[in-house]
Amino acid sequence: ISPKQSCTKHKSNNSSLATTMKFTALSIAAMLPMMMNIVDSSSSSSSSPEQSGKTNYHSVEAVLAHYDEDITWIDDVRKEDPSVQYTVYSKNSIPPFESIRLPNVGRESHTYLHHIVHNYHHLADWTIFSQAAAPTFGFRANNAQSGHMCSGVFWENYTEAFPNGEDWYMVQTVATRYPEIWHSDRLDMMFKLDSSDGETCPSADPEISWSMWWYSDLHPLVTKQKKQEQQENVTDPVTFYNKYIVADATDKTYDSFTLNFANGGRFAVSRERILTRPLEYYEDLLEELANDVNPIEGYYMESMWYDVFHPDHLQAEYGQECNLRALPGDASDHPTMMQQTKRQLVAYLEATAATLPSIKNHAVNKRDLQEVTASSPYFETADVSLEDGVATTSGLSLVNSIDEVVASSPYFETDGVDLEDIAITSGTDGSSTILADIIASSPYFETTAEDVSTTTGTDGSSTLLANIIASSPY
Repeated sequence: ISPKQSCTKHKSNNSSLATTMKFTALSIAAMLPMMMNIVDSSSSSSSSPEQSGKTNYHSVEAVLAHYDEDITWIDDVRKEDPSVQYTVYSKNSIPPFESIRLPNVGRESHTYLHHIVHNYHHLADWTIFSQAAAPTFGFRANNAQSGHMCSGVFWENYTEAFPNGEDWYMVQTVATRYPEIWHSDRLDMMFKLDSSDGETCPSADPEISWSMWWYSDLHPLVTKQKKQEQQENVTDPVTFYNKYIVADATDKTYDSFTLNFANGGRFAVSRERILTRPLEYYEDLLEELANDVNPIEGYYMESMWYDVFHPDHLQAEYGQECNLRALPGDASDHPTMMQQTKRQLVAYLEATAATLPSIKNHAVNKRDLQEVTASSPYFETADVSLEDGVATTSGLSLVNSIDEVVASSPYFETDGVDLEDIAITSGTDGSSTILADIIASSPYFETTAEDVSTTTGTDGSSTLLANIIASSPY
């Protein structure tokens, strides 16, 4: 009520008191969500910015999809660049401070689509869409804190609006072939090389910058599809792509195609690029994602965002965004891909050393066990603890045993040695569980625990780590 209104409307004292009390109660009730800084958008269907918690126009906005991730990192990046508005949508039953609560359905894609639908006419000039975990290097399987960042790429690459005049920014880190569900991974996403400089695609030869094509029965696209095949009205990825992604962009349908995308679904896009699709298009997608906590369509969407915003340049029609390895007659399994990739990385380092100072002095033949371990794609820190023969908790969660970590290193020559053939470093009778001690004690090996070479035996007796470990009195 304005001061002018309060001065022009006179009532009895009792009536005025009752009106004031009623107004105060209503005002408090209306202000509660604001006081808590939490907005519940679970039942909202309007496209007004107010109902989505967005009341002011922003030039650059970061939309974060939250469930249980630690979001304290936002405070740090806000200090570095206060011009970026951060909007956090949370699907947790107890959402964080200053977040907008959504129903727990549809994975991060549902969150992104909710923001677009409810702010379609009020979008920022430049919007970053990301899961809410801190944007750090690498991918940790089944870990909500996985940063999904490509090596050499930083958060600032996303918050810089219209880089080089482009209206879209996505660092392509994975390729998936449909309907086979084969995958190829970008090496500087798998390994902490600092070899890229924010490029959306690697500049090196695809034979050394992308992994060989692989397939796994354990991939969510496979496991969830097999599980849902028993249900009715299940949409396979090719049908989903044609019906919901291509939509009315063309009259064509596509039976097979390869899509580049960002692992974790992080990208930045301009308002104009989003508006190339009508509001109804995003509403249809949002409805499709709203029926399950963890729908297979959420995994489809992760790989299809480029084509959502590029109806004029569909990858199924014009080819994938990056130059990839040629498709094989059949894909390898995941363990074989990892073994091949570590050998491939040596060639990658050699090919890029001339132009990358950070790699130029990085010797290919490491003899220090900590350096060998730190180079593993299963490990992302140079501060390596070898206590009890197990990598520290800062290592990636794919494996825990140090022998697997070492064997995966590109500095470790394991020709002829299968991962399962390498002795487990559990020690005998508690004598030692430290891999360095076990190797150093081998009669095939003359060195100290501090300088472990895994490629040179004594008098040529053996150069295989499995043999060296097996011969140890420990």
